[in-house]
Amino acid sequence: MAVTAQDLVLATSFDPSRTAARWKDLCPTPPVLDGGFLYHCYSHHVGGIAYDALVELGWDSLLPPFAVTVLPRGAGLSEAVWEEHRAALAELAERHPDLIRESLLVKGALLGTAYRSKRHRVMGDFDLIIGRDRLAPLLAALESEGYERRSDMAYDLIKQVGPLYTGAGEVAMHVWDLPAGWERHIEDGAVDGIPCKVPSVELHLVELLLNAHEHAASWYYTLWESDLQLVRSLDVELLDEQAGGVDPHRLWAVAEDLGMQAEIALGLWVHRELRGGLPAGWDALTPVVDAVAPFGNLFALPAAAEGERIRAWHLGVRERAFHPSRHDLAVDQLPPHLRTPEFLGAIKNGTVSRSQPVAEIAGRARAALAGVRPSGARA
Repeated sequence: MAVTAQDLVLATSFDPSRTAARWKDLCPTPPVLDGGFLYHCYSHHVGGIAYDALVELGWDSLLPPFAVTVLPRGAGLSEAVWEEHRAALAELAERHPDLIRESLLVKGALLGTAYRSKRHRVMGDFDLIIGRDRLAPLLAALESEGYERRSDMAYDLIKQVGPLYTGAGEVAMHVWDLPAGWERHIEDGAVDGIPCKVPSVELHLVELLLNAHEHAASWYYTLWESDLQLVRSLDVELLDEQAGGVDPHRLWAVAEDLGMQAEIALGLWVHRELRGGLPAGWDALTPVVDAVAPFGNLFALPAAAEGERIRAWHLGVRERAFHPSRHDLAVDQLPPHLRTPEFLGAIKNGTVSRSQPVAEIAGRARAALAGVRPSGARA
């Protein structure tokens, strides 16, 4: 059977050389790299890794002419966006050092420099997570520096720093209050030399897995052609390897400490469905992942939808991830009376609420975990 674009993208690693080796194993002879390959690289944000892997294999000459330009340009944009955000964070740290020093940074802010190149990790914003009593001062500081709140997302602040047509002309800072218990799993650290709080590797994995399920269970995220689930899986695999192999029992203990067992089990289920298995050495978590599997394919509709807002996708994780049009897939899952340009336009423009009860899915899964423990764990 011929190797497809989906096969190649699914085999992508966080490292271009490892990706190249996997592709070589899949394809004894060079594959056909058509528009489908480019689309999946774009929609899954792995263009930088893919292009460098193709160059290493000498397969970049197989790309359609437009792709030879598009893939490296997109990778360069990822690096430019990270650098713009880093510069903005440095400016904030200079003017409001205590607030930034007290802020926890996760995901893109830290992972941009964890990959071999900033070109390899898509980045759209920096998350600033701070204690609730310091939330208002941080928001005020951002607004004093020219950041403006988006109307539909009170804690999503943006600032134009250059021409928007460049793709790197806008900085977005997402501000959150520190969830209860997280303070037990953070420490002093830095983002590229800028002092701040950073998470333990286990807490960082908890956040990434939580986010993976939020994207998989979100109707709104599926409406856009972009899909971050593969990126989240690569993030998890990278952190696990850089930590020398995370103890799955320790990871589960942190999830228990935070009361987030269901959310993490669902995130692991998404990872397993997409990657074909759990990260190496994490098989002890199979029982908890199996327990929440009946809830893994549920998703949440936005508040503007009437009636039952928790529904089941009619396709699995992998089929959705590689659907030729995630937008059309999302529209097909709407109640018939909402499949209108007016409703879709209002959702995209934020003139109706995008709030989705994704947490309710974890609530339903929580009961299924009663009495279920990772294998080899103490009762």
